[in-house]
Amino acid sequence: MKTAREAAPSVFIGVHLWVLLAAGGMALAQVPGTIATVNGTPISSKTVNDVVKSLIATQQPPPSSEEIAQLSDAALESLIDLELLYQAAQREQIRVSDQEVQAEIARNKARVGGDKAFAAALQQSGLSEAQLAAETRKTLMVDRLFEQRIDKDVKVTPDAARRFYDEHPAEFQHGEQAHLRELIVRVSPTAPAAERAKARQLADDLHGQLHGGADFARFAKTYAVDAGAAAHGGDRGFVDREALSPAVAQAAFALPIGQLSQVIETPDGYHLLIVSERRPAGRLSFEDARPMVEQALRESERRQRQQAYIAELRKTAKIERPTPEPVAAPVYN
Repeated sequence: MKTAREAAPSVFIGVHLWVLLAAGGMALAQVPGTIATVNGTPISSKTVNDVVKSLIATQQPPPSSEEIAQLSDAALESLIDLELLYQAAQREQIRVSDQEVQAEIARNKARVGGDKAFAAALQQSGLSEAQLAAETRKTLMVDRLFEQRIDKDVKVTPDAARRFYDEHPAEFQHGEQAHLRELIVRVSPTAPAAERAKARQLADDLHGQLHGGADFARFAKTYAVDAGAAAHGGDRGFVDREALSPAVAQAAFALPIGQLSQVIETPDGYHLLIVSERRPAGRLSFEDARPMVEQALRESERRQRQQAYIAELRKTAKIERPTPEPVAAPVYN
């Protein structure tokens, strides 16, 4: 299991609000009241519990009481960081339009499994639509703050990339891989038959349009596997066979290069693939690994800058914890 700080990373704790929604069915031991204030803005114990709930929803086996306590502490610190960053974004008059907020919510609906699944998750989470929009705007503002203050001039030199590659040989060993473009129409494994049938019909419609020449990248904005792939037209890059579900792996390593797959059913939804290249197990050459190396080094530099920026914000902030009691642990039904 990841450490508390790995599982509840500072800054990014609230950025993907859809994860919290997807975990909405778990009961919580509620603790009323304010657990901290950040320059006078309260953070409730319920908010901390909700974040912890989202983090442990898919962990098997369930975490121990000690691990949950560590996650709760880490979640609180990360929420404090997020509030500090939001306040900094406000001071710098960063703006996010209503259209951008609604577009992000639409993407999250697709990730959760569509309008019906999203509405059910929203109801279970206890968030109103107005609260969801406000939290989405908040995290988008923080993203934009980072883009403007930290991310724009992060660079990696060729020497640094080569040195990292030479010093970490094991990291570039890989199994059999396929270079995939992938879409998924998500639906819960426990969804009623009618809901799964509706998702299958949507996937069939997408297949028909793609087979007729529609732009894969256009659909990827909504149905990509993750945000990174969405930004690249659904392109996931090279993916190890072992990282794919059995049904997707079977198609990925049998499909003719460049051909659109049939609709592939998995417990998580319905997939469409195009394979552009395959390669056997081995070690990536430096040139093949270079984009990954540069990305890893940029991310490392960003994290260091973000942590330094947050540390500066904390120096002048008034952070109070009015109650010493620990956050109550989430409990399972």
